[in-house]
Amino acid sequence: MLQAAFFKQCSILMGGVEWQYGDNNMTLIEAIRDLEKHEAEATIYAAKPWNEDSLALVALDSNDGKLPVAAESLSYFLEVFVARDFLEDWIPSVDEEPTLQDRCARLIQYAINDT
Repeated sequence: MLQAAFFKQCSILMGGVEWQYGDNNMTLIEAIRDLEKHEAEATIYAAKPWNEDSLALVALDSNDGKLPVAAESLSYFLEVFVARDFLEDWIPSVDEEPTLQDRCARLIQYAINDT
């Protein structure tokens, strides 16, 4: 319920800006699952503490360099291209194909410790 209210308010605040993706009511793991669908230049924002179920938003940065209004209550996570590149380099180094949950956990670890 909180998620729906949060994103409904965000869409109102954006006042006519067309969202890149129709449903912005997503979790961090859903944003990571759909990395290939997002524009490389977009940024992932998520509510802390980061976990699979954190509220998340994928948005293009505004032209004036300010944080998108819809992301004001969220924290910067990673740019989409950084997340893609990291996974592309990391996946071949593990013995088994990582699950979506493994990918999410590793990106969270990377975002916390290495960025």
